[in-house]
Amino acid sequence: MPGKPPIVVMDIDNTILDPSRRKARAFIDAVKSTGSVIVNPATIKRINAASRSSFDFAPMKKIVDKEIDDLVFRRFLSNDYLVMHGRVMDDPVPGSVEFLNDAVANGCHVAYVTGRSWGEWQDKRKKTTPMTGMVPGTLESLRKLGYPVPTYPPSPGDPVTIAFKENRSVKDEVYKPAETRELNEAGDVVAIFEDSKKVLEAVKKGFPGISRVAVLIYPDMKEKDFGCLPRSQRKITEFVPGSAVRGGVECVKDFSGVKVLPGCKISVNNKAMT
Repeated sequence: MPGKPPIVVMDIDNTILDPSRRKARAFIDAVKSTGSVIVNPATIKRINAASRSSFDFAPMKKIVDKEIDDLVFRRFLSNDYLVMHGRVMDDPVPGSVEFLNDAVANGCHVAYVTGRSWGEWQDKRKKTTPMTGMVPGTLESLRKLGYPVPTYPPSPGDPVTIAFKENRSVKDEVYKPAETRELNEAGDVVAIFEDSKKVLEAVKKGFPGISRVAVLIYPDMKEKDFGCLPRSQRKITEFVPGSAVRGGVECVKDFSGVKVLPGCKISVNNKAMT
């Protein structure tokens, strides 16, 4: 598409931001907020330890009653838990800040397409008051961490834009390809960075010519589903660049091996993507 700007579509959670600490804080606060469960100091210590690495809900959910799930979910997806007492609760995935700033500097249009909510939403049981959207906290987080930040609402000519999910009932594998389709009408989507297998599969069907990059940061992520690792089931922390790639999906642990050159030419582990 000559004359149209090259666009890099970028997911946020689990792709450029590791939400482990936010998950752990939401879990701890949810547990403490209810009298239906008692969490002893040893359990809190386990959760705090998990929050310093990739935090997984699954083992912790076995400790408490299932009723707490909604309380965790509400906190994790609230604006208040994105930045607490001036501190961003998510951690940047290594190399992602530099990559996105280099992308803008080298002619890419960066389009954040996130499943975070734009407006108020109700939790799945609809027993509580609506929660506010995640726009302010998201923009503040990105700004504080040094990522290129767009104006919101978008302004014409801005090299960085962001799209939030307006309706939480719409699945990401439906919403994100639709947003990508709109972007591709205005420019030339050259790469999509995403951690969801379902989203990547949907994108593959709708945009067979676009490079797709899965960023895996969870130790328990079923990386075999992406075709990224050998069947030996090695932990993602042992991921070796150059593993098998299927269906146009390139898997990376972080952004240290992802480079962008003038003209928005992107390479992953020294392999040209565009």
